[in-house]
Amino acid sequence: MKIRDILATSLATSILAGSAIAQTMTAEGSTPGSSNLTTIMTLAELASAAGVADFQVQDGQTLTNSLVNVAEGSTDVAPVPLIAPFLLSRGAGPYASIGAAKGAELTENISALFTLSFGAMSLYSYDSSTVSGWDALEGKRIINGPPSGGALANARAMIQIIAGLEDGKGYEGVQSNWGQMPQFIADGSGEGVVLPIYFPDDRMTQAAAAGAMTMYSVPKAAYESEAFQRYLASPGTVGVDFHPELTRVFHREVTHLGLC
Repeated sequence: MKIRDILATSLATSILAGSAIAQTMTAEGSTPGSSNLTTIMTLAELASAAGVADFQVQDGQTLTNSLVNVAEGSTDVAPVPLIAPFLLSRGAGPYASIGAAKGAELTENISALFTLSFGAMSLYSYDSSTVSGWDALEGKRIINGPPSGGALANARAMIQIIAGLEDGKGYEGVQSNWGQMPQFIADGSGEGVVLPIYFPDDRMTQAAAAGAMTMYSVPKAAYESEAFQRYLASPGTVGVDFHPELTRVFHREVTHLGLC
């Protein structure tokens, strides 16, 4: 099914209830260049071309907050990590202040139009850094996400499972808003980075302008461990085994960018 068809189905109630003139709707997304904002911009273009609605898109948003905005009705559409509704329904993680009862109530107000891949979590660092892999994180400053959100929760979980370290105890997690993240990485605010990566990835391309970087894959023993397999079974998370040819092409391209 094409996005155009999904829009026609998902917004049918709005179309039938409205007039012949396309209505204005609001949408949120994160930083320019990210897959989620690109998806929202594409959705907005298709909706406008089909006469369904004109979207006002606000970028640079924290998507876990965007979920609450959609649930409360202040925003119509937003891309959110799949784990976010699960956490909201339980009043957990970034939604602890909302509470389980209110979170469950808000979750009833949302529904998914379609899914997309945000990216993969990875550890990377400048070659000049003292961080040279997952076994070198202890006692270091690690950039692990925005101040709140799914990326931060995933980064903390991966570091705890793979390296056995907790944020604030085994290492110092440091955060920045997505819009400031490339400069935050480049200015040495952290000795290593655990964040989602995309392909292509504007954030990594900008950060790599400050020096050569290396990405570190999850150790095979850690990946196959019971704890990591449970993590992969959590909402919005999945393990991916790359075909050798795809791995070769990916390595060639990131080497061209100076990332490894």
